[in-house]
Amino acid sequence: MGQNWNIINIDKKKGTGDLGKLGEFFNDERTNDWVGSLLRPLSALPPMPWLSPDDGGYCASPPANCAPLLRLPPELLYIIGKHLDCVEDRISLAATCHLLWAAIAPILAPWFEHATWAGCRIMCLGDYMRDLPCDALLSDMEHAELHGQSPDGEPQPATLFGYACHHYGRAIDNWEELLVTVCRLDLQGAPDTALRQVLFKSVYPLRSGQPLVLRNLSKKLYVRSGAVDVLNEQLFSQDTEVGIEKNRVGYCLGDALVCRICWSSDPSCSMWEVPEDLTRGPWAGDRFDVITQDEFGEKEDYDQWADASQEVCEVLRQCWR
Repeated sequence: MGQNWNIINIDKKKGTGDLGKLGEFFNDERTNDWVGSLLRPLSALPPMPWLSPDDGGYCASPPANCAPLLRLPPELLYIIGKHLDCVEDRISLAATCHLLWAAIAPILAPWFEHATWAGCRIMCLGDYMRDLPCDALLSDMEHAELHGQSPDGEPQPATLFGYACHHYGRAIDNWEELLVTVCRLDLQGAPDTALRQVLFKSVYPLRSGQPLVLRNLSKKLYVRSGAVDVLNEQLFSQDTEVGIEKNRVGYCLGDALVCRICWSSDPSCSMWEVPEDLTRGPWAGDRFDVITQDEFGEKEDYDQWADASQEVCEVLRQCWR
């Protein structure tokens, strides 16, 4: 029968749900891409910029003749915003004026925070798992939750896969929801400018061609998207030489992530001739993010990181089918 898999975020208690067999989704050019895109770091909602009425440019401060539309205390505006459950309604209210934007932005911040998995512990779990990469993966409280007490007081045996299936929420693409919301609202002027600062700074598809870096924050290792692009060209050429012509998109950094975070006690994965450690991934449970290559180069500790691109690309090469 084989085992099914679930990609989970331990810190936020979210998961993709049952993805089926590893061989069924690993090369579907969609699932891993989506999971990798969740690793973009949070970009805080910026202040709404003041737009100059004469040339449409930016102003450092509000025009002298500009007065707030509302004179309610900020605390009351905040309470009003908290009673709105729909993110579309909150954005619409915030877009009314600068005063409301400042009041509603703190309410939107948690929503933005949940839109990213950057910095979280990520694993792709097989349902035949019976152990963890290490005991230190989970905190004492998380261990207690995993091995909770049954109604009669007896220890309740559980695996992290089973626990996640029953207690973790479903991961959703909040960035896509935000994009759809902004387009639907058809905002103009300063509110539209402020939201686009968030979207264009933080939302970049993994296959956009922009040089990106997948970082393993736990081990200070990284994978360059450029190395994955080179691998794709080699694989396409290899297929062509043997008469295989397929309209493939190829690998992305999401695939680089998943090929190192799979974890199970059984090697079955519905794939042929895969690396021996594919289902005992050495990065399972580590913390990750995806940033641009320029951002990475500006980090103070840049020279303390090791390039794992060659190692990871070799794993991807063996998984190609």
